[in-house]
Amino acid sequence: MTLLLHTAYTFDEAIASFQGECQLLCDNQFAVFSDTILCFITIGEYGKQSYLSDPRSVIWKPSRLDYAPSEEYSWLPVNVRKTWGYRGNDSVKLRNHHVMLRAIGFEDFNYVGRAHLGSYGDGTANFSLDKKIPYDIWLKCGGYSGWKINLDCEEYIVERGECDRFDRLLSQLHTNVYSHIDIERYEPSSLSIYTNPKCAHLKYYGAEECLIVNRFFRGSAKELFSCDCGVEIDFLEHETISHELAIKIAKYFLETGTLPVDVNWVSESWEEDEYFREQNL
Repeated sequence: MTLLLHTAYTFDEAIASFQGECQLLCDNQFAVFSDTILCFITIGEYGKQSYLSDPRSVIWKPSRLDYAPSEEYSWLPVNVRKTWGYRGNDSVKLRNHHVMLRAIGFEDFNYVGRAHLGSYGDGTANFSLDKKIPYDIWLKCGGYSGWKINLDCEEYIVERGECDRFDRLLSQLHTNVYSHIDIERYEPSSLSIYTNPKCAHLKYYGAEECLIVNRFFRGSAKELFSCDCGVEIDFLEHETISHELAIKIAKYFLETGTLPVDVNWVSESWEEDEYFREQNL
């Protein structure tokens, strides 16, 4: 039997779909085969137990920290982490992670496909999925129906209709210092706003485009901003807008899921081409 993407299976059915013996680890949450690591992840309370960070990211959290007491990462055994090895002097891929998901209270798991263990530490492991989780499975496994807000490294979930809560978060976007907010949802679109004491830079990420506000009547001097990790970044002055306009656009985006049409949007790649073309004239 071959696992079908986004189909539900029992634990035993999923194990039987792979040939050969397997090693069960972490209270049967991982089945390690010769060429596959099958991950059985039960989704719980957002941020506190295993959860979906976004439609292509699964955050696994251990139920306890002593699955492998003698190892460096006692909560995540090396056989769960190890996917590369050596054959002679050549580095080769030994096995791939495949993820099975279910919410607390459900018996069957949904197969959501192959994944990459991108990072692990501080009691969490981040699996990036090759394929986006369908909306029905996303909701069943605790995915938010509204928005995920990341404000100066603090994460919040705002469900649809919670406009007052979103307004309160926007009011915490500092305009007198460097600040940053990301607004994301299940659909492939998000909004990012950076502020400094003078102005704001706003960027929209869509499924196939990245848009910025362009105000050609402003200059080409550089405005300094700072990302959440403290690294300084700069944008051209005509790519910035007032704090008030940035907040107005953010509210419109939250309420409609679209961008206001009375603002001059340009493709970021087009803007860069135009800028460098001007420099070479």
